[in-house]
Amino acid sequence: MNLTIGLGTVLVVTFAAIAAVVVYRWTAPPADAAHQTSKGERLLWALFAAAAVIEIVGYIGDRVAGGPANPSSMIAETPANDS
Repeated sequence: MNLTIGLGTVLVVTFAAIAAVVVYRWTAPPADAAHQTSKGERLLWALFAAAAVIEIVGYIGDRVAGGPANPSSMIAETPANDS
């Protein structure tokens, strides 16, 4: 079984990890806040942020990698009219 990890995969995972860390730190409440967010809630937000980055970048990458459609393959063949 061969596993190839390309540059795109590394970039997506890196951006997802950065987004997770930023969201985890951003959701940390100040020490004097009346409502304290639990670590579990913060981790859940970070996980959702990482998943969102993976989905969005994956969708964009799929659209970009597809490239333009080949116009010659899109032309439907019409039957010859021999009458």
